[in-house]
Amino acid sequence: MAGFVDSPSKRLFALAVSFSAGIALHAFDERVWGLLPAFVLAAAGMAAAFIDRGPPLRRFVWSCLAAALIGIGRYDLALAALPPLPAASNGIVSLSATVIRTRQGQKNAILVGDRVVFSGTALAGRIEITSALSAGARAGDEIEARCRLAEIDPASPKRFLERVVGRCFPRDPIVILRRPPHRDPIDAIQEHTRRVAGQSVPEPEASLLLGMTTGDRSGLPADLNDDFRAAGVSHIMAVSGYNVTKIADLALALLALSGMRHRRAAAATIVVLFVFAAVAGLGAPVVRAAAMGSLSLVAALLRRVANAANALVLAAALMLAQQPFLLRHDLPFALSFAAIWGLSALARPFEREWAFLPEVWGIRKTLAETVGATLATLPLLLMTFGTLPLISPFTNMLVLPLVPAVMALGLAVIVAGSMHPLLAAPAALAAAIIIRIMETVVSAFAALPWNPSLHIGPAGAVVIAGWIVLLAYALRKKGEKTVEPV
Repeated sequence: MAGFVDSPSKRLFALAVSFSAGIALHAFDERVWGLLPAFVLAAAGMAAAFIDRGPPLRRFVWSCLAAALIGIGRYDLALAALPPLPAASNGIVSLSATVIRTRQGQKNAILVGDRVVFSGTALAGRIEITSALSAGARAGDEIEARCRLAEIDPASPKRFLERVVGRCFPRDPIVILRRPPHRDPIDAIQEHTRRVAGQSVPEPEASLLLGMTTGDRSGLPADLNDDFRAAGVSHIMAVSGYNVTKIADLALALLALSGMRHRRAAAATIVVLFVFAAVAGLGAPVVRAAAMGSLSLVAALLRRVANAANALVLAAALMLAQQPFLLRHDLPFALSFAAIWGLSALARPFEREWAFLPEVWGIRKTLAETVGATLATLPLLLMTFGTLPLISPFTNMLVLPLVPAVMALGLAVIVAGSMHPLLAAPAALAAAIIIRIMETVVSAFAALPWNPSLHIGPAGAVVIAGWIVLLAYALRKKGEKTVEPV
């Protein structure tokens, strides 16, 4: 314990864990507890840690307790700041709002409006407007619509993460009152990305390419979406830390082959990750994944050994400080961390243990990473959906190794296609072939007449998570014993 307390990086790790634990504790009860007691106790703990001249361990404990209380207070502050839910309207009312985000579904456009005014009364929070008659509204437009205000589920993630407090379904066309002279850059990037992908790759492969590259599933056919869900691989449509980590690995490998030195390659890869995030529209999950993937690269630039656990926990604490509701209400956030933990804690030991598998074409490494990431994310998927198709592990082992290649090719298609369509043709052809293979595999597994699902409640998911953590611990200890002394 003394070595732990004396290490600055380990102290920072412990403080980040304590803060995140405070967030997690309050997430189980989303009622406002009252801010003052938590912050007063946290301030007292921090003061005790600085004033106490006793053993370092005691000061360390005070600091960790204070960090946990700050986490509780941060969650409470976020809960208190949530806008109240309005009552549903009895009839049609007039609405005006400023569009801050748009998403095109197969039939309807979905707009998120801020600065909402209902029948002359300002409304706290945002409104989600779903309409087939959106008149091409885009981010930044001031719009007017007539609709009936519908309530939103009080536990909806949209309420916590996007401050959406109601829904609106206009029957008449939406009227654009004013359009700003300069278009919102993120909205422009997203539309440009969809257009380039649609021009370069045929459907439905273009929609799948966008889903795996940017997380945009709006154009995905319903039957294909159902097949991915039935086969247990719909999660590959969410851009996570796993996907971005593989993009970083590929960029580092290509830069190393070009003869670039390691530190310069690490700096260039950080740029590549955030270019990828920009191409993907700077959505919150993509930015978080890029930030996580950059942490170990920053450690390389600072000439420090990158510790996966330290990087993961620090990234989680920073993101939770900015948006504490991520922990409970954003599944991609949790999946990103779980997948990266699986790559570090499970994939490497599996690769060491499975020496009987051939290394040619990276078969052993790919299988180890696929199994590690799948096991690490399994409890979260069970906790969220409650069921697991029994064919899911087999489908994942066949499909998941292809995802990084699709992402890399998708990025190449978008960048090259932005310059000239012909430049994107080679990458587009390769991406279409790989995606067609994935479609064939997924559709074949989804069409199996015998496809039972395993129903597991939250308690079972916790037990499975505990077993996976114990497995990682056992593999780590076994690896330590097999290291030859120098």
